[in-house]
Amino acid sequence: MNIMKLIILITLSSTINCDVEYDIGQDIVSYVFNNRAIEMVTFVSNQNKTLRHLVGEQLFYQIIKNISTLNLDINNFLNFDAKSSRPLRGISALMIYIHHPSAKGLLPSIQVIDAMKQISLDKTIAKYLIIHYSYKRNKHLEETLKYAWREQQMLDFTIIEMINEPPRKMPTGKRLNNSFSEILIHQFNPFLNKIYVSPYSKNHNLFPRFIDDMHGYPLKIGIRNVPPFSYIKKGSGGRIELGGENKVFMDTLSGMMNFTPVFVAQPYRRHATLQEMLVPLVQNKQDIEARLYAHLSENLTLNRMRTAPVDGDELCAVVPFIRKERSLWFSPETSGAYVFTFFILILFWILERFTNLDSQYWSPFTVIMILFGVSARRQPKPFADRIMFISLVLVAMVYSTKLYTSITHGVVSKVKASKWETLEELSASDITLFIHPMYFNKTFAYAEGVILDLKKKTVTKRDAIACLGLMMKNKNVSCLMSKNEFDVIQRYIPRYTMKIVKPCLWRDSTAFLLSSKSPYHERIRQIITHFHEKGFKQKWYHIGLGRRPLRTNQFFFSESIAETSSVLKPSLIILSIGYSLAIIAFIGEIIYARKFERA
Repeated sequence: MNIMKLIILITLSSTINCDVEYDIGQDIVSYVFNNRAIEMVTFVSNQNKTLRHLVGEQLFYQIIKNISTLNLDINNFLNFDAKSSRPLRGISALMIYIHHPSAKGLLPSIQVIDAMKQISLDKTIAKYLIIHYSYKRNKHLEETLKYAWREQQMLDFTIIEMINEPPRKMPTGKRLNNSFSEILIHQFNPFLNKIYVSPYSKNHNLFPRFIDDMHGYPLKIGIRNVPPFSYIKKGSGGRIELGGENKVFMDTLSGMMNFTPVFVAQPYRRHATLQEMLVPLVQNKQDIEARLYAHLSENLTLNRMRTAPVDGDELCAVVPFIRKERSLWFSPETSGAYVFTFFILILFWILERFTNLDSQYWSPFTVIMILFGVSARRQPKPFADRIMFISLVLVAMVYSTKLYTSITHGVVSKVKASKWETLEELSASDITLFIHPMYFNKTFAYAEGVILDLKKKTVTKRDAIACLGLMMKNKNVSCLMSKNEFDVIQRYIPRYTMKIVKPCLWRDSTAFLLSSKSPYHERIRQIITHFHEKGFKQKWYHIGLGRRPLRTNQFFFSESIAETSSVLKPSLIILSIGYSLAIIAFIGEIIYARKFERA
């Protein structure tokens, strides 16, 4: 009888243990299935010891049976080179570490936590779970949670503490683990600086979305003077004023995530390299860089710091118009009019010869007068002559309008499009190109052909506005710059001042940069996607910029390029010529009519 009770007790204990681990395993499997963004579960181990432990073995096999998994020894991973670890990149993952402490009160290894963060740096989404087995509640697990946030910015980080009763020795000499006396869930909300410890229950929320409400948590946002998208200038009393569309974007983002933006004006450094410019982000001293960057290089560290694409952009060569005097008196438009006049004269000469028209009314001189809109005192009486006269007048109405328009345009407009229409023409010229040093390697790293020729005559210059001013002054400079910036700038300059040479050198998506360990990628990507659906480009980066003045902290662009109207001056010339010709024609008509009446 005692033996039967013992067998029942062992069976019940094992069943309870199995049920609890089964429920936890089901919760993990359900979470991955419901969160489609998670593509893989990665079991992290230290020298593969934790994966071979009998405790938690059922949990391990339950997960690998239902989900794609990867077993990763952190010691081997830390020794991998970049090529060896390439298959791990880009896959969003849930990382699990099963911790069996070898002594009471021993916390999960800091080395393991650092390795979990290192593994996740190439992931679009990463969740962290530590399953900690112990015989007694460990009150210091909160130190692990705080360390994970303070040192590694690990936000979605949960510890499941599985507390076993001490194993009891059986009469047979075998030691038996009883059921778990307590299972606790440890979580940390860094935005409230609050630790949550709650007993486990089935369908427990393993990863609460603390990121949905940051409760005013401060984020440092760097802003640079990149007019017209962002600007830094000194206000009254020496106060620094920040503005621009990038700042508006960040203010909107802060409202949706409920964080407090702390804007930091980035100093202007003339000869700073790209690595030097991004030091605050790499060292996690700054959270966001409020400037849109294309893919600056193939460096993996820089690429994984990018947010989701915000916009698209092109790097194009901007060249000045070269004004040349080119009269349109003998342009294709007026030449066609001359040919048409000659054709009509021949036609009426043929009609006069072979249809017995009255030559008194249809001489070549009379036809020319009518075509040019000059009145001819003729009174054709035959019905055929009247029909021909009406037809000629109708032709003259259209013809004279076109002819005088072409002639007037020839007198007024003498601007020819720039002689640089393609990159080939640009490379063959003696023009000097300027490019921002940030994009020099991206543009010319693999240059060949015409791009290589352009590289040989390109020098670096950081200020795009100053480059445009220099281009308008000297006419022998071309600025390689963002097409988005040029589209905004050209709204503030006269027409026929500068243009873009086609094709552009490259096209790429643009994005903001986050710190190297930032945990905000997923949430910001969701918000940017929402902005795209709501048409944010029309609100901020297209229409919005067109309605705001262009501002810089150095000089107004209108001061470097004289503001002259491209419409007013030609209109005044056309009006003057038109009224002058009308007055001369009117006076001529009066003189001609009086002489005709006297005769």
